[in-house]
Amino acid sequence: MQLVHESCVRSWVTHGTYGVRTPSAISSICPHCGDKGVISLRDQTDDLHRFAVASTGNCPGCSKPISFWAIRLERAPKNLVNNPASIYMYPEARSHYPNPDFLADIPAPLSRAFVSAVEALNSKNYAATAVCARRTLEGIFKYLVPEDKRNASLAKLIEHTKATVDLAAPLTSLSHAIRDGGNLGAHFDMEKEPSETLAKQMVELLEYLISYLYVLPKEIADLESALGKSI
Repeated sequence: MQLVHESCVRSWVTHGTYGVRTPSAISSICPHCGDKGVISLRDQTDDLHRFAVASTGNCPGCSKPISFWAIRLERAPKNLVNNPASIYMYPEARSHYPNPDFLADIPAPLSRAFVSAVEALNSKNYAATAVCARRTLEGIFKYLVPEDKRNASLAKLIEHTKATVDLAAPLTSLSHAIRDGGNLGAHFDMEKEPSETLAKQMVELLEYLISYLYVLPKEIADLESALGKSI
């Protein structure tokens, strides 16, 4: 099954006796024909034993059916008990680049920027992928520098970060490579245009960069905290 990011939900509906919140329309690439569209969901069915709401939609292009599940946490906080923790689609879209699991662990604007890059790649708009990748890269470094330096150019943001964060040389080179690729997508050039391979590489490297700069430090801190409690 394919994980659907919450930003792809276009509308919600409250379903069942317990007022469970579940999607009623989702923007997605069709797993059958490959077109992107907004899929209206119907026939919502609450599976109380498995904390999920199942629903069905049809691609607005090819009309073939697509299944969705909005899954809730079994022991969620009271204010989130009726909200889905994850949304899944079946079957998966062909040549689909999946959204990673870390999206909830990074700043929301950065998460949305990365999802936009992934969506552009999955819709085969490679120039847009390059532009979104550069925008995501800018977000990565803006959150790593003091607020008074966040309006600097992307190249300067990377250099500012190097002064406070231990960036190994390969990561610095990687960051500048994605920046250059984004510039390629932002400016029309008859000789140079982002290819599928380049666009996919940019998204893959962005995912690696976010994991290294945001996810890994958090996981190390959680491990250190757990070790401290066990000693």
